[in-house]
Amino acid sequence: MTTALKIDFVSDIACPWCAVGLGALEQALNELQNEVKADIHFQPFELNPHMPEGGEDLVEHLGKKYGSTADQQAQMYQNIKARGAEVGFAFHPTGRGRIFNTFDAHRLLHWAELEGAPGDQHKLKKAFLEAYQGRGEVIESMKCCWRSSRRRAWTPMQPRPSLKATPSPKKFAPRKTFTPAQAFIRCLLSSSTTST
Repeated sequence: MTTALKIDFVSDIACPWCAVGLGALEQALNELQNEVKADIHFQPFELNPHMPEGGEDLVEHLGKKYGSTADQQAQMYQNIKARGAEVGFAFHPTGRGRIFNTFDAHRLLHWAELEGAPGDQHKLKKAFLEAYQGRGEVIESMKCCWRSSRRRAWTPMQPRPSLKATPSPKKFAPRKTFTPAQAFIRCLLSSSTTST
């Protein structure tokens, strides 16, 4: 008999331990796949809601927030990378360098749950963690958010798109009214050719 679970995963893309936690959860669920069927919902939690545009140097930020030195942070990062490897997550070899605001990424995750197919929010969460924690990309960038959603073959403009069927930004027909999600995605699309 399979047990159905709803799991609320409250986390921030800016937190490396959240990537480790998700990997550990996925491993556990995989081991219990014949016993447990989990429905995971990703809830937003901003570690740094007042992070300015352009972010902050990570060493300086962690030093101010936790009183840690650069050497202590480097040791902690080695521990995080080792734990990530155990659960199948590859962190950036030398770290992110900067910490950024994650508000827009959280909004896109919310809309993935509202408008996407089952599992789309999970795929997008992983794409954001891989972009930010794994490749050191600028997660506050509209271009990064758009690229991550395309990488996982999802966009709220269409409920169940595939990468081959997803039109380029210039091919979207203009509309007179937009849902909030569509307005945000149009912002992503218009920024994707100019933002970095």
